[in-house]
Amino acid sequence: MSKSNFFLSYGWIALALMATAMVGCSKKEEVAPSAPAYALPEINDANCKADAIKAMPNDVRQTFADRCVRRAKPVQSPKKSYDF
Repeated sequence: MSKSNFFLSYGWIALALMATAMVGCSKKEEVAPSAPAYALPEINDANCKADAIKAMPNDVRQTFADRCVRRAKPVQSPKKSYDF
């Protein structure tokens, strides 16, 4: 295969790589993280009730509910005998 045929047949790969490199190197404006509009309250029995969770804004409700569920420590169940 001659050099001209090589570049004609594989030139699209070089073009795609150059386009990808140029797009990946573009400048992006950095946005400063904003402070949360609603601070999560303390996770305790009173705050983890359904009524308290429903009163929270949607954007923090799921996070708070997840933390309420995960605050409990597992308790070992009593041993049972399954003799027949």
